[in-house]
Amino acid sequence: MTVEQLGDEWLTRVIEKQFKKPEEVRRMLNVDIYPRIGKFLARDITSRETALVADVLHSFASTT
Repeated sequence: MTVEQLGDEWLTRVIEKQFKKPEEVRRMLNVDIYPRIGKFLARDITSRETALVADVLHSFASTT
């Protein structure tokens, strides 16, 4: 399973049910995460990629 597939599943199962504006999370994934690591297999993600995602999520949380 790729990071993009995992993210899309997370959007469907969690975000679309809990967020009033899930499109903001979808935009963050499409613009900030998927272009960089979306094609990686989720099991191959390293601490470097995890730090990238954490930075993006932190920036997203600061703006909402």
